[in-house]
Amino acid sequence: MLDKVRTQLRRARWRANDVAWHANWRAIRAATTPWAKQIYDAARAKLLPVKPPREVTIDRASLDGWLRDAAPPGVPFEAVVLESSALRERFGDGPKQRRSLHMHGKLRMTHRDIPSPAVVVLALFSDVAADYFVESMAADVADRANQTYGADVAFADSQASVPVLLNEVATAAGLGTIGKNALFFSRRFGFNCKLNVIFLNAPVDRYDPAPVGDQWKLPECSTCNLCVEACPVSAFDDYVI
Repeated sequence: MLDKVRTQLRRARWRANDVAWHANWRAIRAATTPWAKQIYDAARAKLLPVKPPREVTIDRASLDGWLRDAAPPGVPFEAVVLESSALRERFGDGPKQRRSLHMHGKLRMTHRDIPSPAVVVLALFSDVAADYFVESMAADVADRANQTYGADVAFADSQASVPVLLNEVATAAGLGTIGKNALFFSRRFGFNCKLNVIFLNAPVDRYDPAPVGDQWKLPECSTCNLCVEACPVSAFDDYVI
């Protein structure tokens, strides 16, 4: 009888702590919403040209050459060049930004809120955790575009400091799908890849075909739960961390 009472008391304390934590979490997010929105708007504004878009058209052959030159030696990659309007139409209606689940919850850009006329979406093969190589590759390509066509024609994700939801952008661009572990699964490299985006403030003379289809989940995940079961802290739940 005494053990039963103790168990009920422990459960009551757990419930009370859980209610208090969620109340505190909601209060913090509400208080920081204006701050998070201000930071997001300031970062996104960097992608908008101070002047109207330049009367230039980026040569696709040159862009492809810059990508090859900037890639680490011997490391394969996949890149697509798309009009941002084509990306915005993918997967129907949805949020322009997503709020992370951290306490203050910073905003991150989805493919629906890209303001530049065109975009390069890049997946670089990588079996290590470092983002350095894909970030430097994108920055090098942006620098070459700016040297050729003038300042502010191109911004790499890391240069612009824009919080981009890269998994979603790459999926919308047709480079792969998202697994149950919430990681991007490249159609060429599987999970072993790093992503980046180059925003282009000028049109390109040749784009890749706009992706079709609405599949965004990795099909194999429907019959597999290994990553969820193996996670030591039970972090995964239906494509959400």
